[in-house]
Amino acid sequence: MSRFPKRFNKVINERSTADFFAVLKDPLGNLITLSDVDSIEATFFDTASGAIVNNRNSQNMLNANHATLDEFALFRWTLQPEDTTILDQQSSYETHRAEFVVLYNSGGGRLVFDVDFVIRNLVKEGT
Repeated sequence: MSRFPKRFNKVINERSTADFFAVLKDPLGNLITLSDVDSIEATFFDTASGAIVNNRNSQNMLNANHATLDEFALFRWTLQPEDTTILDQQSSYETHRAEFVVLYNSGGGRLVFDVDFVIRNLVKEGT
């Protein structure tokens, strides 16, 4: 199955925080709420180098590690300054991708989605 990453709606300055929100739905459009979910894991990496960012490699994101999911299927992840650190100081911008894997309905359902975050190198940009 090929997946096309969604792009976060704004450029994030390096070493800053940002909030990402998503409503989790199954392929039929039904909400996937907290009581349905068995696990949420995320891997966060730089798309150019493949380097893992902030040690987020298959990290638990089910109401842990600055992420929450509620009974209305609203998933929120607050990126930390370590998530928006520039890895290649020669680049004006970097793209960091989060790959989320949600297991639900006692392992009977699996949702996978990717989100790209564009990070601005403030030193390189002179701001």
